[in-house]
Amino acid sequence: GRVVPAVDAARGSDRLLDAAVRIAPEAEVQVVHALEIPFEGRLRLVGVSDDDIEGYRRQYGVRALTALQRLIEAHGARSAPRFVALVKNGNPIEALLAHERDERSDLIIMGKRAPRGIADLVLGSVTRHVLADAGCDVLVVACGIAAVNV
Repeated sequence: GRVVPAVDAARGSDRLLDAAVRIAPEAEVQVVHALEIPFEGRLRLVGVSDDDIEGYRRQYGVRALTALQRLIEAHGARSAPRFVALVKNGNPIEALLAHERDERSDLIIMGKRAPRGIADLVLGSVTRHVLADAGCDVLVVACGIAAVNV
């Protein structure tokens, strides 16, 4: 099977890998980060070329992939061939759902930050959309203090 921890720059990404290993110890773990270029729309508005934006995308992609690989190594899974770090371009909702369909994922694991107030008790919009539209099971895990810095 395939388990997909959906990792962002938020704290607690290590817990998503822990959950994947505990729930599906024999599964391939595809650690996925959806990459959006900060202010891409504004860059286009002020005339930044497609080539320059693509260069930024490559630069951010390398940084994100390095961060995912560090997360996997810190988790102690460096030599485990079943851990794969993947960076997907685009909106997190669309990227995760497309990945789930293309790879026939069995489970998506997403993080939920600890609530800081009444508004935080509600799931984030990415999690809500993935829960509603995924064709596989989705597990939401409370996140702790580790971070992936992209």
